[in-house]
Amino acid sequence: MSKTKKIIISVVAAILIIIGVYVAYIFSTTYSYEQALNYCLENTQIEAKEFHFCGYYEYDCFLAEGNKDDLQELFRFKQGGLLSFKRYRKAGADGGDNTTVGVLLEFLKDKDGKNTPVKNYTFYSASDKMINKCVYTISINGVDKEYTRGLSGTFIFTINDIGIKDGLQRDLEKITFYHDDTVVQEYFIPVE
Repeated sequence: MSKTKKIIISVVAAILIIIGVYVAYIFSTTYSYEQALNYCLENTQIEAKEFHFCGYYEYDCFLAEGNKDDLQELFRFKQGGLLSFKRYRKAGADGGDNTTVGVLLEFLKDKDGKNTPVKNYTFYSASDKMINKCVYTISINGVDKEYTRGLSGTFIFTINDIGIKDGLQRDLEKITFYHDDTVVQEYFIPVE
């Protein structure tokens, strides 16, 4: 065998080994959809038996279903693989504190991975109280504006960029969830 062929074979073998190691790493450090669902079933604090799969913002989530009590639970995962692998990495879990609507507060990160004063509020529910609307107030530099959002019985959504960003002070002041015109849950958000 010529020296050129040996070099080509060595390079191809090295590339195949690197790809194999990468694939093995992805499969050993991430979850498939079924494994992620099993993780949720094994780690639920409210003993949920079913989960609603949904995507929001930069996450894929499993929202606990079938819970008739006022307690919500959300498991979040991020996409965890390149190529065509549909794999997930754990990104956290959140259990609502005996509420019909759970809320998750996340601070945005700067380029060094540290929390910034800007935050996102994620609201979620699989309650049987048939929430179909929410109304919330955002103050931008002291001027209040009210927003209305239609919802389905099971939902997850995020209100982004609360805090000081691009010279504007945005504060989420109040959010109220309704079934038709009946208040189901209300949050007053403290301004820091």
